[in-house]
Amino acid sequence: MPRPRDRFSILFVCTGNICRSPTAERMLRHALVDRLGDAASHFEVGSAGTGALVDYPIQEHAAELLTRQGIDVSGFAARQLDAELVADADLVLGLTREHRAAAATAAPSIIRRLFTLREFARLAEAGAAEVRPEQPPVERARALAQAATAQRGIVRPEKPGDDDVPDPYGGPADAYRLAFTLIEASVRVVAELIATG
Repeated sequence: MPRPRDRFSILFVCTGNICRSPTAERMLRHALVDRLGDAASHFEVGSAGTGALVDYPIQEHAAELLTRQGIDVSGFAARQLDAELVADADLVLGLTREHRAAAATAAPSIIRRLFTLREFARLAEAGAAEVRPEQPPVERARALAQAATAQRGIVRPEKPGDDDVPDPYGGPADAYRLAFTLIEASVRVVAELIATG
């Protein structure tokens, strides 16, 4: 079934779907509403895990960091990644290269719209000059995904691990703060590129 042209769906993928991917999901939702107002309703932002702790809420430390930023964490329930979720998304963003590979295995046809979060922020920013700023946000998001694809192999990370957000689960509070900071930096880039008009 073809995806509606007036909507754009983004799926974040991590392992348990209780720390990194829900942080990115809720952060991007918040950022789009902040920048786009009612037009943010055209974006569907979700997340899933390759080994999800199904129906669990956002992990306590991650939830606290989000709440401090005024970001709503209520009503979240972790879910397992499957081929349908991946195939239905317009853009799939893994939190590590391993998650990107898992999504590609689940639905190989989505490879052109599959990145890690940090990779996508880097490539979309590099290709943003090719995207017309007057486009509506959904069309701009589609164009950014295409522009990012065109930058693959051209704009490389300093080292491969720079495309990953390390897993904080079970670690100290500092590990959660590091993951949060890395996610926040990339989400800010993505939200600003989508909202620039």
